[in-house]
Amino acid sequence: METATASLPNISLIIPVYNDGVHLRRLLKQLSGLKFRDIIVVDGGSLDDSRNIARQYQHIKLLECAKGRGRQIAEGLGQARGTYIWILHADSIIPDEALDHIQRTLMREDTILGCFQLRYDVENALLKCFAWLSRFDSPLTTFGDQGFFFRRQDAPGPGVLKAWPLLEDVALRRILLRRHKGKVRKSSLVLTTSARRFARHGILKTQLINGWILLRYFCGMDPEKLFREYYGP
Repeated sequence: METATASLPNISLIIPVYNDGVHLRRLLKQLSGLKFRDIIVVDGGSLDDSRNIARQYQHIKLLECAKGRGRQIAEGLGQARGTYIWILHADSIIPDEALDHIQRTLMREDTILGCFQLRYDVENALLKCFAWLSRFDSPLTTFGDQGFFFRRQDAPGPGVLKAWPLLEDVALRRILLRRHKGKVRKSSLVLTTSARRFARHGILKTQLINGWILLRYFCGMDPEKLFREYYGP
């Protein structure tokens, strides 16, 4: 029987990566002093040194599959052994006491999904506003870069997330809330994330594009089509 002990937090950490070598190196260095049930890096066909960086750590399980964060998360879930699941983007800097906080939060029966508040790694008034909004739960303010955590027993079954090349975090939140009774609990702790996603179109335009994609998704548009529209064939 698998049990959690004080020296081995019963958390499976899943890190989906794609060309994230620089950020993954920093994250794994930060995680090296912490204890998990397992750490699973799922590479989506990176062309950089992401896989080699993961292989430098003997305790890390490296999986490989086709690109797509939903698919990569599903692969990680299939190998996870912990009571609790934590999905972390490679460009994250985690807060102190994150592991204890995750376990305490998920011990509350009314919690279905938890995540952290955000901080961006650059100083900008608009980004500070977006980060402030991350303390509230809604379909427009709760996303995967906040570090979703939930019970493994509540996780979607095989195949549910594999079809999601885009908005897998929005889909996961909806699935968990529809299937289980409870709430999303936002942590008072802050997770730092990279602002690199805003480099392509700029901060304001990126948020407007994201809002337009979300609106059409909520109106029933196929995520695969939205993905091709945003990223190209």
